Amino acid sequence: GQPLGASILGPVTNIQTFKRSVLKSFMDKHYHAGNMVIAVAGNVDVAAVLREFEAGVGHMKNKGRSTFVPANFVGGNSHETRPTQQLQLMAQFKAAAVNDKDVWDTKMLGSVLAGGMSSRLFREIREKRGLVYGIGAGHTGYADTGTFSIYAGTGQKEAEILMPVLCDELNKIRTDGPTEQELKRVIASAKVSMARAAGSMDGRMRSIPSQYLTFGKVSTTEERLAEIEKVTPESVKAAANKVFGGTLNFATVGPVSKIESYDKIQARLKL
Repeated sequence: GQPLGASILGPVTNIQTFKRSVLKSFMDKHYHAGNMVIAVAGNVDVAAVLREFEAGVGHMKNKGRSTFVPANFVGGNSHETRPTQQLQLMAQFKAAAVNDKDVWDTKMLGSVLAGGMSSRLFREIREKRGLVYGIGAGHTGYADTGTFSIYAGTGQKEAEILMPVLCDELNKIRTDGPTEQELKRVIASAKVSMARAAGSMDGRMRSIPSQYLTFGKVSTTEERLAEIEKVTPESVKAAANKVFGGTLNFATVGPVSKIESYDKIQARLKL
């Protein structure tokens, strides 16, 4: 198996077998100096901080960085029947890893589609047609791969209409890309969020180890803002074709509905 395709918690039967020795073995394997990054931000005495950490964790051994099984996207669909009024669904595709050159194009694609009340999916599917209770989309990046997920909560009657409309919207952005106005809006929003986080000592402190463990380096706010500025309508269009032209993973939870089959949804996404 592969970790990306499994639940973080695991099955109940597995959890019930845990003993202290199992948890200790896990901590010994992963919680060591090779996987640790210490970060501080603000008006601090760095030498004093280092002395404190040396006294507290200086004895820890460096066992090297943890390795992982590469992700393998195979596609497929799954339905879990539950006696609920709403049908929850998610369509997921393979997407850019955090170090891929098109990672910001993919992130901006998510914002154009579902980044707020001005986004395409919100306006067309929720506001105009009233097909969903809520809808969202976005990119999640990992070291070796990434995912692009589209979530919706809908009713039994609306489910039959939802997927054709959703696929039409995905195909539109694959064909035409975003408008200049749409892209300016989502880039401005991303820059504001990044600048706000940089202005917080807590935000900076959290960003440093995250960047180092993910990218192997720490970039300045200015460098990251410059990366966002490189995104163009054409690069977002290319990202859309790369993502939505790939293998679909589709899952639903709720009542049995007249939602289209997996094969038919896949066929709608073939330009």
